[in-house]
Amino acid sequence: MATINNITGQPIKSRANSEAYSDNYDAIFAKKKEEAVLEPCKCGSTNLSIECTGTSHYTMDYVLCLDCRVEGNGEFGVKDAIAAWNKKTDYGET
Repeated sequence: MATINNITGQPIKSRANSEAYSDNYDAIFAKKKEEAVLEPCKCGSTNLSIECTGTSHYTMDYVLCLDCRVEGNGEFGVKDAIAAWNKKTDYGET
């Protein structure tokens, strides 16, 4: 038997979540996916590829222009490679 609240007369027990609760919970705590945006190459090409040399943290990820073969290196994963590419730093000719 559930205990009764002396003031309201309602049983003290958990209730089902309302639809508003669920919507607001998702709005506050849901992880938002960030979309990676690649800027065009210095040559003007948008024919780009994101390359990964392996799954270890010792590997190198980079963005490669498939037209002029210029690459932007990132030492700490794909996000770092995209950031380096967009800043137009660490370009190395292959």
